[in-house]
Amino acid sequence: AVVVAEASADASAPGCCGSPGRCHSRRVRHVGSAPDDPRWRVCVTSGPPFHPPKSGPGETMQAHVASVTCMEQVSWVLSHLLSDRKIAAASHNMVAYSFVDASSGVRVFDNDDDGEGGSGAKLASTIDNKGARDVIVVVSRWFGGVHLGPARFKHIASVAGALLEEQGYCRGRTGGASRSNKKGA
Repeated sequence: AVVVAEASADASAPGCCGSPGRCHSRRVRHVGSAPDDPRWRVCVTSGPPFHPPKSGPGETMQAHVASVTCMEQVSWVLSHLLSDRKIAAASHNMVAYSFVDASSGVRVFDNDDDGEGGSGAKLASTIDNKGARDVIVVVSRWFGGVHLGPARFKHIASVAGALLEEQGYCRGRTGGASRSNKKGA
């Protein structure tokens, strides 16, 4: 499981810059031991950076996707992405994933908004609406100084959905009526 550690008073658990549980005044994510195991490696694809309209000059969102079939792969993907200093420095790295556990046949479906309230659920909804399976999607957001309000959720879902479609994760569901269901089609 992914654990987000807040600052700790325990000086014996310093972050990379010596601050307890923090790295440059940011939360430090601990993703378990799976990241070191090469058995859990998967191909991670990153989409192009997106600069939302009416945003600050530094506002950027970028989606990342990978095929996953177990929690160890989810942990590996997060560790891999967060080992990139630029991605680790993002204001938020929102996560959603969905896969069917091979041993139990149960669907595992979860999300984390990384402090961007409601965005993890929006990503999970995007995965579900697109009919994507066996996938993790991470959207990194670098805050640009201008509050986007509710429009940020549209942009988060848009960059995630576009990369899911581009990489072939969609299974015919697009979140709206399909062409064959429309009148006159």
